[in-house]
Amino acid sequence: MSAVLAAALVLSPQAVPGLKEWTLDDFTVGPYTITLAGGGTDNHGFSGLDRRHCVFGQRRTYVDINSNPNHTTLTLSVGNHEQRFDSPRQVAWGYDLQYGYDGPMSIDLSSVDRFLFDCDQIPDTPIINVRDAQGKSGGNGGWLLMPGGIYFRRQAFTGNVDWKHIVFLQYKQDFSSFPNPLSYSVTKFYARLQPGAIPPAARVP
Repeated sequence: MSAVLAAALVLSPQAVPGLKEWTLDDFTVGPYTITLAGGGTDNHGFSGLDRRHCVFGQRRTYVDINSNPNHTTLTLSVGNHEQRFDSPRQVAWGYDLQYGYDGPMSIDLSSVDRFLFDCDQIPDTPIINVRDAQGKSGGNGGWLLMPGGIYFRRQAFTGNVDWKHIVFLQYKQDFSSFPNPLSYSVTKFYARLQPGAIPPAARVP
């Protein structure tokens, strides 16, 4: 665990009893592994995923190596309750984790208070973008620390989107293994709901 995340164990507020959590992706379905070399890219999508484990039923991963002077490899693996990157030193890459890229469907996220990622490192400039069924977009790059990860408050998103009908969610991240090798793991993407809220079901318009 990074020193920054370790500090969050002391500085961040703890979970409040009685608040419900809703798993959006536990990375147990749609297993996938790819190893890229040099300046490679990879764009891979899964549809028809079990929505008990991946709420949108779809997940797309997009990796783009933008600096790799030593021409080494980068490995992405998804599955077994984990999304993981393993990189030798001096590699920089961008990564998109996308949900709802291949509609038609929508998710009611109006009861969400915050989006959370359990992870062992902090990406460079993490951002969540969303789009609703009418094509309106919003985003939030104002991540906050929590014990063992980071979170994004829904009320801090820009854009006047209809949170009852979200058709696309994108988690954009940048990484660099300068000067040391980097291993990065996310074990769960989930939401903490507003007090008294119940996780809604996915809806097909």
